[in-house]
Amino acid sequence: MPLLRANYINHKGQYVSFGTGEGLFLNEHDLRNYCWNVQTRGNRIISVNRRGVQERSLPAIIAAQTEERAKELADKLFSVCEADLLENQKGLFEVNGYRLRCFVRGQDYSEWSKTPRSLKISMKVIYDSIWYKTLDPITFGNGYIPIPVPIEQPQDVGASPAGGSAVESWTGGEKGYFHGYPYDYPSTLDEYVFENNTGGPLSWQATIFGAASVITFDIGSHTYAVPDVTLADGDRLEITAKESLDEKTVIKIAVDGTRTNCFAHRSTTSYLFEPIPAGIHTIRSANDLTWRLTPIIERSTPSWL
Repeated sequence: MPLLRANYINHKGQYVSFGTGEGLFLNEHDLRNYCWNVQTRGNRIISVNRRGVQERSLPAIIAAQTEERAKELADKLFSVCEADLLENQKGLFEVNGYRLRCFVRGQDYSEWSKTPRSLKISMKVIYDSIWYKTLDPITFGNGYIPIPVPIEQPQDVGASPAGGSAVESWTGGEKGYFHGYPYDYPSTLDEYVFENNTGGPLSWQATIFGAASVITFDIGSHTYAVPDVTLADGDRLEITAKESLDEKTVIKIAVDGTRTNCFAHRSTTSYLFEPIPAGIHTIRSANDLTWRLTPIIERSTPSWL
């Protein structure tokens, strides 16, 4: 099995890469290990869950071409991880497209005196969530969709966020236009057949774009609705339904950037945050609704592939 290739990205978007040949590597580790909690009664299993704080040991190795490069890598790794602790904001590990929100709460150094070009580091990784991966988005409607500002986009230490207008790639059924327009065109889908072949339920995120007065859509036989919210032109409603990550929010973002918590305005007759079950489902929405649905895989450990 080859050494793990991974990124650690802090909450500012600064990152370090392991296993890319730049001198920073990960040795055999237990970051992939997982163990569910078990509740018992009368010597029988009642339920299982995976909640709780866990800590893993991640052995890193610096093997650089020069002593100066080795020191640069050690300082970079320290500063990227320390930034999260100073501001109490989780960073994340990224492996095979899967991400885990966590802190690197400590580093132990050894063998630094054997050669000036190498160093062993034991990273103490602590987390209370699970691995997740966003799938390709599905877009519906005939209106414009503003091009989103990238989130959790890795950048090198000391670099400022990219300026200028972003350009959307040719993914998710959208038409790509490479002239710097601040919006994109969704597909004209009003229904979509989606197959969840992951073997388990999927979490999801949805963004509904204004103007809209009827915010409702169906995935299979389940209805998702926020009936008491109206969006003006330029507004959007962001719904996060990450079941295992326990992130459930309904936020209205006005055209001027004002954010309003609309959690209380969700439907009381049908559970808004219902995961997408395994199998084949038809996705439908209200007429003239322009929106984007992003399915999310949540796993106890990232895929080996």
